[in-house]
Amino acid sequence: VADSIPITGNGGTLTLVSGNDSPPIGESETVGAFTANQGASTINLAPGYGVNSIPNSVHLTIASIARNPGAMLMFQNYRPTGTSYDPNSTVVISASPTLHNGIIGGWAIASQYYYSSNLPWDFATYGANGVVALSSYQTDINAAASTDNVSLSNSTALASSKTINSLRVIGTTLDLGGNTLAVDSGGIIVCPPTSNGTAPIIQNGTLTATANTNGELIIHSYNATISANIADRADGPTQVTINSTASTILSGNNTYSGPTHFAGTGAVQFTSLSAVPLNHDFFIDSGWVNFNFSPSGTINLGRITSGSNNAGISGPSNGTPINATSYEL
Repeated sequence: VADSIPITGNGGTLTLVSGNDSPPIGESETVGAFTANQGASTINLAPGYGVNSIPNSVHLTIASIARNPGAMLMFQNYRPTGTSYDPNSTVVISASPTLHNGIIGGWAIASQYYYSSNLPWDFATYGANGVVALSSYQTDINAAASTDNVSLSNSTALASSKTINSLRVIGTTLDLGGNTLAVDSGGIIVCPPTSNGTAPIIQNGTLTATANTNGELIIHSYNATISANIADRADGPTQVTINSTASTILSGNNTYSGPTHFAGTGAVQFTSLSAVPLNHDFFIDSGWVNFNFSPSGTINLGRITSGSNNAGISGPSNGTPINATSYEL
């Protein structure tokens, strides 16, 4: 690839692979600007094995990075035939991204394992070693400031309404205690510690965004349940972007008025009519949207846009119709 060629991510994967050379020689590649345009895209570093299982490190240089609303990006570093990542492989961004309170953005996450499980996920940050997983979190949400990135691995109750920068819930339950939690970067990770681990839950309260990300909540989910309500922010509408792996259950009273972007390889399941943001737009870039309830009346949505062959809607089992103002397939 020519060094200045721009790359647009529409839910696909860019992988830099090295062979199993002995002695290890590694691989390097330079590309132009990368834009996460829609869906959940991935940048993979895939070092092979050299002599004595020393990885053939790979090094990717990107001119710059940008993102459009509704898009997400995972940076993944893995050995195809092993279980641990290679700390010497790098993604360097020539025009260093401006961090949002320590992270690239709520839309960018990192995974350092792949073969057995790429969980748990982290938010991505940037520094002297290029793109890496964030390693320093605030673990007490009740002591967190609005600039803190919070990570929870034990059952927690929120004592009062507050704003934090990002939220990571790993295999546990966050009880909002009837309060409102605003997420300034928009980024929420909800996943188990391993693919067979305890599914995370956020319940009993309200999630919302802030004006700093144009009111967007960006949810990276693996087998999670969000029964908390998702609502508009105080100064405008909230829009929701969901990257669902396996299954994501939304069962709260969701009154937000912005569009919803769906991506990932899994399904998002609405369990009641009140969980559906009625009369608003659905952009289904990949994955499935399931209505797992039997309403007595029509489900009215705004525009429905399907971005790929691996996307769709599964209607209620009782045959209740789904109406939209328009369909784009």
